[in-house]
Amino acid sequence: MKIIVKTLSSCSRQELDEFQRREKKSSKNIIGPAVYENWMKWNKDHKDWIACEYPLFTDTHITGDLSDLPGPYQFINLVPSSLGECLAPTVMLRIAKPQGMGDIPSMKQTDDSRFHGGTIVDEIAALLSLQMGIRFKTGKLTRCFLPGADPKGRPRAFEMLPDLVTPRYLPRPVVPSARGAHSLNQSGLFSHLLELRPAEAITLVRAARMYQDAIWICESQPALAWVLLVCAVETAANHWREGDENPVKRLEASSVSGLIHILEEAGGKKLVKKIAGIIAPYLGATRKFIDFVMTFLPEPPDKRPPKYAQLNWNTSNMKKALRKIYGYRSKTLHGGTPFPAPMCDPPGKHGNEPAEIPMGSTRSAHGGVWVAADIPMLLWVFEYIARNALINWWRLMLKNKARFRHNSP
Repeated sequence: MKIIVKTLSSCSRQELDEFQRREKKSSKNIIGPAVYENWMKWNKDHKDWIACEYPLFTDTHITGDLSDLPGPYQFINLVPSSLGECLAPTVMLRIAKPQGMGDIPSMKQTDDSRFHGGTIVDEIAALLSLQMGIRFKTGKLTRCFLPGADPKGRPRAFEMLPDLVTPRYLPRPVVPSARGAHSLNQSGLFSHLLELRPAEAITLVRAARMYQDAIWICESQPALAWVLLVCAVETAANHWREGDENPVKRLEASSVSGLIHILEEAGGKKLVKKIAGIIAPYLGATRKFIDFVMTFLPEPPDKRPPKYAQLNWNTSNMKKALRKIYGYRSKTLHGGTPFPAPMCDPPGKHGNEPAEIPMGSTRSAHGGVWVAADIPMLLWVFEYIARNALINWWRLMLKNKARFRHNSP
């Protein structure tokens, strides 16, 4: 898959110095997500740690085994009899962590800098879900291994699918690629997590959590899955673009540039700079979303339907489609209008492959009518684009870190 983006191998010495400065600044006082922090502690000292096991539920046929990974996390293939025919505990996550409650955070002020609504095991399941493109959710603790206790571990009560809504199964799945056989060996990027900066790891986990929820509900609530997938991409795009543009220049280029004159009269350039720094992250959201996807856009799928059922993958058409998609995201969040029903349908087979676009010149459903130009692609195609764009961004972060280390004196 292509990534059209400048890497550090082509950077000047000045640009490398700027990269190092930004890296130090972005890492200052930032703690990574729980999966990241726990791994860092393990590398320093893991004497007298405990190990816990949690089942990971999926409806795919999992092959491979990662029970011998170095570090605090292992994945054991349980080889269920269902072989992907229904939701089942298919992989056992074994996680090592320090005994006790761990570090107690300061309770003096609100801090949601790492918050994403889940636990360390949810983070791990989400990262696997993103990289493998399948449904993964965690169950409750089933076994503990304590220092000096029974080496076989102490079993805990086993709860099937606690607090989880069972995915809906359709004769024609909305995202066909999420079913079938998938190997744990597809999760190789996970082992390089510590090569990211803490802020990068937090952003990646948040994007992965939204992707995880989207793929879980894509058949029961496809319109909501659309929103979650767009938000997953937007999360990464906000971090990717952060710091690349001067906040004042971003304000000047926005639709509210007239605000600059008002601020200058009220408090001069100092006030302009202060306010621009506050509102800059919220300006140019559509452009940021489109730029991210186009920068990390994957090649079209290897196997495609006949041309009449294909999405036109050229730059102009893709930008137009992405602008339309982001508009639907805004209409959902701000006006309560769901994504068009035809974009949420399971794909029909054309030849041996699923259609990439809703078929027909005009479609109607549930009281709505849409012409072909307003329904640019099906959900499974955007899932493919969003997931692989996020993975390409993940790979680039690792690549840039490696290039920086190589080029540093």
